[in-house]
Parts: sequence; C-alpha cells; structure tokens
Amino acid sequence: MGYWSMSGGDGLLSAMMSDARAKVIARMLDDEEYRHATTLDHQLNMEHLKTGAYCGDTSFYTLAVQAGYLSFEPVEVEAYEVFIPNEEAKRVWSRLLLDYRYSGADNRLYTIFAGISKVDTFSKLLTEFVSMVMSYNDFKSQAEWVYHVFFLGLVYSLGYECKSNLEAGLGRFDIVVKSRRFGAVIEFKVSESSDDVALASEAEVALKQIDDKEYWHELRGSAVPVYKIGIACYGKKCLVKAILHT
Repeated sequence: MGYWSMSGGDGLLSAMMSDARAKVIARMLDDEEYRHATTLDHQLNMEHLKTGAYCGDTSFYTLAVQAGYLSFEPVEVEAYEVFIPNEEAKRVWSRLLLDYRYSGADNRLYTIFAGISKVDTFSKLLTEFVSMVMSYNDFKSQAEWVYHVFFLGLVYSLGYECKSNLEAGLGRFDIVVKSRRFGAVIEFKVSESSDDVALASEAEVALKQIDDKEYWHELRGSAVPVYKIGIACYGKKCLVKAILHT
C-alpha cells in the first residue's frame, strides 16, 4: 500500500466514489468470486489527478490498485479484472462505502457498540441504525445472506475482529465479533412480515438458536463480557434483541 496510503489514496477514492462505483464495490463485498472488468492506466500519478481531467472509472480503479485495495488480473490486451484481495481491504471498502452512503455512520455505530452493556438501549439504537442505513440500499432479496453480508460490512468498518460462517458448538454461527471490551455472537433471521411482533419473534428464535447450537463456544474462556445478538429482518426493516451470555 506504501505510496498511496501515505499520500491519502483512500481520501481520493472517497472523493471519486459514485453510485455506479459504489454498487460495483458492494457487489465485490457480497461475492468474493466477482471480478469487475475495467481498463487501468499504469502511468497514472498524483499530478494527473490534481488536474481533475482523470476522474473516470479507469483512474478510480487504477488508484485502488495502486493503493493495494484492489488486485487485478489481465484478461486480454489492455483489459483487466479487478477484485478485493484481502480482509484488510474489505474493511477499507466497507468504511468508504459507509462514508459515501451516510457520513459519520461508522462513528455512530462505534458509539452504539460502546454502550452494549445496556442491552435494552443497545438493541433499540442498533435497530434504528441498521434500519436507517438499510434504507440507503435496494434490498430486493429476502435471502438471509444478504443481511448477513451487509451487517458484516458494517462491523468490519469498525476495525473489530470478525469471523463469519464458521463451525462452533453444534453448528455454524453467522458472525462472531471480538473486541478488547466485549465479544458478541450475532445470528440473523428473515421474518415473513414487517410487523414488529413477527420481527420480535424471529429475533427470539435467533437468540434461542445461539444457545441451542452453542455458538458461544467460539468465545468460551473470554476475559470480557459476551453478548448474544439476534437480528430479524424484513426488507429494509430490522429488529434487534441482545442479551448478556451467562
């Protein structure tokens, strides 16, 4: 990442972000196998960008490659496919997308998680936050993995250690979050309606699954409090329930 990270490459990428480019990056975050076709300018430098004449897709993806936030493979003469290379880059893109869609989103989410010990308030604030940020996206699919990936991107933006879809206890958990102050097991369920009662019921089902499948084994022996978080979603609406694991 060297040169560009030292000279504000991520700030330039944020300034050059557009709706179309945000959709491409979001798709890359959703699907690790996805490759985006583009051209690259191997002669691009900071002076070019200062002129404002080099702000097209080629410059955007070239800058991302030079910053180390995308990798590339040649597919034919002067044609390439770019993709997100690693977990660190995923966190950077998650933060940049949040900054683009909702200024200050990651700071607000960090504040919400900082108050996780007050589980009722935390559940209410996280419900409001996730539903609000979801409203900036087009959730045509009701598939559980869509919400899973979306929320994983949010949590990655905070810099927490995250694990996803790994075996623990008697099954596979959705997301486990580790920080210096707390650990959390997060399970998602899709509701059959947007009714608050239906959502609350599914959130309870998610909490019960965490216990029944013993997903908390991933955090056993933790020196910090461990929380179980059930998130029920329908369209752009969600409901969160959180409890302290004892």
